Order: sequence, then structure tokens, then C-alpha cells
Amino acid sequence: MEHRQILRASSFGPDAMKVLFTAFDGAWGEIAPRICATPVVVEAARTSLATIVLGLASTELTTTDGLRTMAVAMFCARHRIEVGTDEQEVARARRQPA
Repeated sequence: MEHRQILRASSFGPDAMKVLFTAFDGAWGEIAPRICATPVVVEAARTSLATIVLGLASTELTTTDGLRTMAVAMFCARHRIEVGTDEQEVARARRQPA
């Protein structure tokens, strides 16, 4: 299931959905450079991130920044990616298959 469909399938109102989509997009912007660029890996990573954002949405993290920050931290922990990896390590990781 596509990541946007996962988020849309939730039972949140329009304002909450805007926060979820914005948090997802912000988190993906931070995570994408650390992910192998093959389409299958990208889609699996985006689906994983959408699931994490939805899980966090039911917590008290109701701001976009709060959701984004926690989603990035949880994604990186789940997938064993270092948060704040420097540019050379990111470039090296992108060249290696997952």
C-alpha cells in the first residue's frame, strides 16, 4: 500500500491530516539522503515511515515538528541508521545496496 494511502486510511480530521502529511514530508526530507535509491527500498522506507508517523499521531506529539523529530528518530533506530550522519557517510551509504 502506498504511503499516502496508509495515512489517508486513518480516522483523523482534516487539520490533523495536514499535520501528519507535513510531518511525514519533513521527516522524509531528512531520511531520504540516507536511503538506497532503488525504488523498492525507497517505497519500503516510505511505508515504514508512514506507519511510524501514524503510530506517533495517537500520542501527545501534536505538532508537526514534534511528530517529524520523533518519526526520524524512530525510523533511524528501527533501521539502524545514525541520526546526523555526515555528508561523506551518507554518500557512501547511498552507493551500497541495502
